[in-house]
Amino acid sequence: MALEAQREVERKYDVSADTQLPDLLELPDISFVDSQEPVSLEAIYFDTPDQVLRRNRITLRRRTGGADAGWHVKFPSGESRIEIRAVLDTGDDIEMPEEIRDIVSVFVRGQKFERTATLKTSRTFHYLHSDEEVLAEVCDDVVTSVTASGQVKRWREWEVELENSSSLDGLAAVQLLDDVEEKLIVAGAERSLRASKVGFALGPLPETAERPIGKKGSLRAVLTLAFHSAASGLTYWDPLVRRGEPDALHQLRVSVRTLRGLLKVGRKMLDEDRARSLSDQLKVTGQALGAARDAEVQLEILDERVDLWDHDTVSEQAIARMRNRLASEQEEALAAALEHLRSPEYFATLDAVDAFLADVPLSSQYDDAARARGPLRAAVDRQVRRIKEHVEAASALDEGEEWVELLHEARKEAKTLRYMIRHLEAVPGSDLGGHRKALRVRATGLQDGLGEHRDSLGFQAFVRSVALEAAAANEDTFSYGVLFAAEAPVQDRALRRVRQGLKSL
Repeated sequence: MALEAQREVERKYDVSADTQLPDLLELPDISFVDSQEPVSLEAIYFDTPDQVLRRNRITLRRRTGGADAGWHVKFPSGESRIEIRAVLDTGDDIEMPEEIRDIVSVFVRGQKFERTATLKTSRTFHYLHSDEEVLAEVCDDVVTSVTASGQVKRWREWEVELENSSSLDGLAAVQLLDDVEEKLIVAGAERSLRASKVGFALGPLPETAERPIGKKGSLRAVLTLAFHSAASGLTYWDPLVRRGEPDALHQLRVSVRTLRGLLKVGRKMLDEDRARSLSDQLKVTGQALGAARDAEVQLEILDERVDLWDHDTVSEQAIARMRNRLASEQEEALAAALEHLRSPEYFATLDAVDAFLADVPLSSQYDDAARARGPLRAAVDRQVRRIKEHVEAASALDEGEEWVELLHEARKEAKTLRYMIRHLEAVPGSDLGGHRKALRVRATGLQDGLGEHRDSLGFQAFVRSVALEAAAANEDTFSYGVLFAAEAPVQDRALRRVRQGLKSL
């Protein structure tokens, strides 16, 4: 079953039962208001017993009635929300589609869903037209909610939502929302503070006990906030990977590597056994994502190189063979990655991350009063030394497997340095110092040079392996030789960037 996604930009307003909707035709650039007859909507909302979706500002519902009947999941996205839709199930029994379960599984992790509330809404649509298109819709909603515990609430609200297909740019869209809001407030409405109807129906979330993280500038406080920042990428990018969004797989892998990097760099400050155990679990996930990302990178390189090649010397047959091979490898690797993301092992890793974040375990040599400045600065300095040691050791060798491996290790250490500083510098009281903060930008250039060099070597290996396949099929292999040789200047340029980046450290 295919899922549909769309961005939802709306504003909500509280309004009394007898307040009259103003004349929306008086709005600037509105030439026609298409007011519809009321429609009846019914939405059943679902969550886990501990309301994990609601705690993450996510709603999951099954709606009947209206043009958008179906299963809906709404994710927060800045000032807007992303709504994922699946078609409505048929039959007497309510069956949540597996695709809907899957899209929220990074939060739910195998827990059972339960109904939390049912909302019945009488909705009157008012479509705001310009001369050429629908720009927005104003919904006049009369809502009755009944929670699973039997609590009943009734209220009225107005919603203003931009039309996704309109040609309005960002500034014009905001101006339209502001113009509508001015009219509604003059008519007696108030901007609503509630994020969602179901949130209002259910009332405040129960408070959860959280361990105090310590004073600003303490080692515990800084590390806790840094780890929380890094871990947020897991739950953000996971649903996007499942939806097949561009770059999502790469960013999820970056999130995993960032956490492992913080654990590695912070090993002298953390409980070593717990840090190593969590790192080992995350490593499995990183490896599961790695093959799919590698094929993705090779496809990107192939697409980039195609425009540069002389097609008199590089045949279309060779390009097609390489593209087909990579597409097949990527499809197979992505399927394996998704299988891991749906496994109990992965959910156990996420649980371990949550347990670690709930009480970041410091080494026994640090108490809650320990300041962050000294240990963090020392950790950054150690990381810089590791990078230099790898590059200097590689410089003393002739090109070969050991030389390549040392440069690869240098690249991984540069990434770790960059990610570490990015998450630490934003934490109040980390006090890394200006020189160490600047290392993040400098490490980026070094990392990029090393990455370009390694990717080029990987592309050469791929070209060689495809050439062997082509030869076995009695195809001409001249093109592959041309492509292999064309990577030499790419690698030379990358190594110049590496040397320049190393000097900046």
